[in-house]
Amino acid sequence: MFVASAAPNKRSLGALNGLAQTVVSTQRAVGPAATASLFAFSLQNNILGGQFAYAVLAFLRVHRAMMYELPIVGGDQRRVGYYTGITASVYYAAEAATVVHRNRLSDHVGRKPILLFGLLGTIVSITMFGPSRSFWSLVLCRLLGGALNGDIGVSKSVLVELADDSNVTRAFSFRQSSLKSSVGGFLSRPQDRWLDYFPQPFWAKYPYSLPCLVVASFSFIQFIIAAIFFEETLGRKTLAVSRPQESTSLQQDEEPAEQPLTLRSLLTKPVVISIANYGTLVLLEIAASALMPFIWSTAIELGGLGLTPADIGLWMSASGCVSVMFQFAFFPRIAARFGPGRIVVATAVAFGLVYALFPFENMLARSTGTVGVVRPLIILQLVAISISDMGFSSVFMFVSSAAPNSDPLAL
Repeated sequence: MFVASAAPNKRSLGALNGLAQTVVSTQRAVGPAATASLFAFSLQNNILGGQFAYAVLAFLRVHRAMMYELPIVGGDQRRVGYYTGITASVYYAAEAATVVHRNRLSDHVGRKPILLFGLLGTIVSITMFGPSRSFWSLVLCRLLGGALNGDIGVSKSVLVELADDSNVTRAFSFRQSSLKSSVGGFLSRPQDRWLDYFPQPFWAKYPYSLPCLVVASFSFIQFIIAAIFFEETLGRKTLAVSRPQESTSLQQDEEPAEQPLTLRSLLTKPVVISIANYGTLVLLEIAASALMPFIWSTAIELGGLGLTPADIGLWMSASGCVSVMFQFAFFPRIAARFGPGRIVVATAVAFGLVYALFPFENMLARSTGTVGVVRPLIILQLVAISISDMGFSSVFMFVSSAAPNSDPLAL
């Protein structure tokens, strides 16, 4: 792991722009919420085994009825994983194909237009997902969502540009959101739960549209807030440094601005190592996000735990809320005490624990015939996932500090 000195100095913390911080942090909550809703979509109807839901839960949360509603796996749960893998992968493939170009574009046109465009992409893709009735329409929605929402690097750049060396750990502690876990699981199939409020045939035909529309509405509200209140941050630090000197040094005003670096010159050894660490954590996180709802929702005799989508949504919602509060309250202190390098290493160990517990959970469930005895292991997995949230905040700090030039930070 790449380790860099990140101990905070003794000066007081600088003030964070609370409104701007909230805008960009909640903007990043929308994408996972959409995915979570989608995964829920796959779960409750076993459409893609439920993974599609965590990555749709990380977009919707669905049950076995949908397996028969849509001719995808023909009722065979053993085929679910293959289709889930396709739907989960196309999102990230599309995002990977566009993220560098999108982020580099933000270095020229500004952060705000790219963030707003990403929100519009989320609104369009998640709204289309609810009424989808075929496997390829689901793939198209995921592909569109990934292609239009490759702005994660831009949002991280905004956090760095809003903060300074004294409060960067506090800025990154806002990163996570628990919205993703609850929307899909609790709002799907509204006609089965709240028939008096959703009597229209539309909700019976498209039982997973409601969580999609809720996430899309949240995205739309976020779009309006960002469009009105969010101020451009590109170049803010450069301006802040230069203003006190304007009256005393006219010569400095005449100096040429720092030129953006080329892609080749950006890939220094610290940058490559930092990005490699980040990529490794992302791979571990995506795999865990797909496996948890998939294994938890699969029947015990097929290697899972047989949990209902509502149970999974409850577990993950509680975990998300605890993670948000813990990270906001304690991450800056933990980072100052142990350093982000040790936190990243602990994150890798935590992911190893998550994966190692899956077979033991099924073994216990098979031997006892009940899922109740597995709950302590589930809690342990969710605690490990909460630790991984701090790891991502730490590795983002590495990536931002390794950049040789602040101008191309989004790249």
